[in-house]
Amino acid sequence: MAYFSNKQACVWHGGYKLAHPEPASDATMGYSGAAAAVLHDKALVVGGRDLLGERLHEKSLVILFDMNQERIVYDYDVVGAMSRRIGHAVAALPSTESWFVFGGELLADEDNSRLLQPLGDLHRVTYANHVARIEKLKDGPVARAWHTLTTIRYRPPQDAPPTLKGKQASISTIQVSELDDALLLLGGKNGGKDVWVFQYEKVAPVDDGDSNAADTNNAPKWSKMQTDGASPLPLAYHTCHAVGDGTKVAVVGGVRDGVFSDALSILDVLTGTWTTLVQSPLLQRSCHSTAFVHAPTSVVSGPSSEAFASLFPRLPAPPPEAPSKPSDMVPACTDSFAGLDCLVVFGGITPEEVAPLDCFVAIDPVAGAVVRVDGHLALSSHMGQAVAASTDRRKLFVFGGTHATSHAWLDTTMCVDLWTYQHDPLPPPPLERMRTVEYSNGDVYLGELNDANLRHGLGTCTYATGDAYEGHWADDLWAGQGRWEATDGQVYVGSFCANQRHGSGLWTCSPRLASASTPGKLIEVSYDGPWARGRRHGSDGVVMYSNGATLKGAWVDDVLQASTVVIESYVDRGGKLVGLYEGAVDDTALHAPHGQGRFESRGYPKCGEMYSGSWAHGKREGQGMCMAFDGTVYMGEWKNGKRNGMGACDYAKTRDRYEGKWVGDVRCGLGTCTYAAGFVYEGQWTHDKRHGDGRCTYKDGTFYQGHWENDEFCGDGALILPSA
Repeated sequence: MAYFSNKQACVWHGGYKLAHPEPASDATMGYSGAAAAVLHDKALVVGGRDLLGERLHEKSLVILFDMNQERIVYDYDVVGAMSRRIGHAVAALPSTESWFVFGGELLADEDNSRLLQPLGDLHRVTYANHVARIEKLKDGPVARAWHTLTTIRYRPPQDAPPTLKGKQASISTIQVSELDDALLLLGGKNGGKDVWVFQYEKVAPVDDGDSNAADTNNAPKWSKMQTDGASPLPLAYHTCHAVGDGTKVAVVGGVRDGVFSDALSILDVLTGTWTTLVQSPLLQRSCHSTAFVHAPTSVVSGPSSEAFASLFPRLPAPPPEAPSKPSDMVPACTDSFAGLDCLVVFGGITPEEVAPLDCFVAIDPVAGAVVRVDGHLALSSHMGQAVAASTDRRKLFVFGGTHATSHAWLDTTMCVDLWTYQHDPLPPPPLERMRTVEYSNGDVYLGELNDANLRHGLGTCTYATGDAYEGHWADDLWAGQGRWEATDGQVYVGSFCANQRHGSGLWTCSPRLASASTPGKLIEVSYDGPWARGRRHGSDGVVMYSNGATLKGAWVDDVLQASTVVIESYVDRGGKLVGLYEGAVDDTALHAPHGQGRFESRGYPKCGEMYSGSWAHGKREGQGMCMAFDGTVYMGEWKNGKRNGMGACDYAKTRDRYEGKWVGDVRCGLGTCTYAAGFVYEGQWTHDKRHGDGRCTYKDGTFYQGHWENDEFCGDGALILPSA
């Protein structure tokens, strides 16, 4: 059995922003029953049950996931809300740059009992300028749950043309409109046999005499589709996906009148015709996940049936030698393999049991072929997960879900690469090849051996030094996925080749070193990313430090490429600010900001500040510009992380402007301040106050020149009035 490449993309930490409240120590984050849809490079994950929801999310869970960066986005605000729900559906409507969420069952508590109330509301979600807006629209058709909402290409049916006479009878009067984006709603509890279409209809504007007015307006509209043929409805707990050019949808599985459906039903949305393409026991599932993917096949040319029968061939393993460049780190399908569009079905419930995780179903929605694929997606959840395919449809992103054995709600986002194998275990060896071997140097091995009595397959070796390795072997060497733990406690979990870290893996330092770190002495706690021949090598590696900061960058032969690095949770200004740094770093072990870079504190621009300029060994040094959340701007010299030297500051609240000397982050020395009231002070400053000799000139020309202490006139001086 093949194990597809699987990695954890990110973890949901229970809040919309990084500055979320810390949960209780005995609490666990997680969510199940969410729904997802993709619009451009963002996936919207909505609803479901979320642990600690009573404390963190009184309203429906909303998560934005960046498909390119493969991480949850947190630096945005949410305006509006929808009630907590399960059994809902979400789909994207590209023509409106929006997602739409319909129906579901309301999650509510009454007298300590859980109520499931069907919903018929429709919400529109948009994302722009780091703001996700949730807008409630007019309710849709009958309230329902466990239905589907699918993006299609649709053309409304045309009205019959009027009857013409004479020569005009031969002239066609039907004007066929162009296909447009729409949403198809079908099935669900209480859904009946109705099929509904939602779209923004073009409506002619009211003539108000404005010649510059737009020709048409767009108005949301629900319309009932007239259908005929072999309809699978009423149906619930099914899945529905658009296929081809979007004018047909494929409905898979579900439950009808208490019986599991075994049909793959196709609806032509232009004609309203249902057909049953194929029936198979493999399709008898409910609460499952279905995705439309581009899968590898070993048949490059020939009939589609042969290509479909050869889906998911044994893909090439990683090369043993180091790659020539970081982009070659991940083994991918070679040009000898072609791609084929198909539906994959996994997870859920069958009539007999929970669907197994070591296989899934592939469907050809054109020819109607259905095959079982003996491949392990390496997922922990068997149901309740939200699923989205990558833009090239070669990867699946799985959000949350319910653990197959512990039934806990998961907080992870997993990425499954359908074009790469994580490892392909050998067939089980004969029992006599399983051995416990004690070597003369004190090493002890328990596991599989080959015919030459070399460690080969799965096994565990405890070394005389105290180190231990557990995982895959090939010809007496570590090869494939494994776990290595040193005597000092440091651990590596990931891919190996010829006894070296090679591929993708996570290294964690020893707990003893981690506990010995102090704010003044940081250490690397972990590194998660690509390796080559035992060294960090490749892009998108992530280092976590003992203070919680994370650094993301590219390595070549264990050396960080310091010109462009991203550090999350970077601690700046002596611990006063925590935020995101992007720019150059130094070549020390901690890779502190050094050179040109930009820092933005958490919550900015609502709170905190942004700095762009020069850095030296982790502190602001040299020329730089700092803008506070209230609009105050400082441009000038910095030293040791503070404003030091000559600089100018425009204060947003008072509208004053100061130009002059700074020491230790405050005005100190000779400087000029122009006040919003119209007078100007030129002279000495100490601790941010006028102190020493100075001159204050007022709008009418009157000026005072003399000595100042703590911002007030003091001692000898001269008051000069303007000449008449």
